[in-house]
Amino acid sequence: MKKIIQKPLFSLIVMSLLSCANLGYADDEKCLNMAGTWDGSGKVKVLFFTCEYNVLATVQNGNPANATVTVSKKSGSFLCTKNASENVVISCKGNSVEIKSDKINATGTGSDDGKTVSLSGNIHVMSKDYPLNLQLYRRTS
Repeated sequence: MKKIIQKPLFSLIVMSLLSCANLGYADDEKCLNMAGTWDGSGKVKVLFFTCEYNVLATVQNGNPANATVTVSKKSGSFLCTKNASENVVISCKGNSVEIKSDKINATGTGSDDGKTVSLSGNIHVMSKDYPLNLQLYRRTS
């Protein structure tokens, strides 16, 4: 009789632990906390050269949330845009994050502590899509 009770109890404990493994993103709590200012860097590969940028993202409340992403050139060809700003929509589910606009389509993941987001995708420039990578850090002060 003792074994019969132990097996279901053990199974229940294991299932409970497995279902709690992703508690950091339960009910998309991290998504709701995306509002604020994010700093970081971005890289765009256009034709045969790479453009590197400093990135500033200002995210409003909500999921999805409106945001403004502003970039300033850090390095790259003289053909790289020096400064640009784009209104985007940021949404997330679990630790998956997505940024979309008419020009940008990028997806990635947020860190468990909600302080960093890494994204990759495409940016539409000169009637063509080019690879885009972003690394963003939540501004703490």
